[in-house]
Amino acid sequence: MVGMALNTLGEIMAKRPNKEMKRRYGEAVEYGCILCKILYGVYTEPCIHHLTGGGMGMKSEDFIPL
Repeated sequence: MVGMALNTLGEIMAKRPNKEMKRRYGEAVEYGCILCKILYGVYTEPCIHHLTGGGMGMKSEDFIPL
């Protein structure tokens, strides 16, 4: 696998977020859990949920705050 970082056990490691992704994560956290906001109108601190690519330690750039 070209371009993938491996840990000492030879497992693929997740990429560290760059500045742009950190900014996007921050905006998602400020927004809060999308379901709590839509259904109940309240702020709840979210977890970032990646829509695709979560397997093998890889993260996609597509996510929602849940």
